[in-house]
Amino acid sequence: MKWYYGLPLEKGNLRLVVKLLLSYCRIFYVMQKTVDMRAVV
Repeated sequence: MKWYYGLPLEKGNLRLVVKLLLSYCRIFYVMQKTVDMRAVV
């Protein structure tokens, strides 16, 4: 059992880690869009 950022990587937790990564990517994407809009305005 490997530990990744304090989370035990198992088949069950692997989906949770993927969901977290997707949510982080979505947040960064939204932040980037808002920054671009501010730059345009």
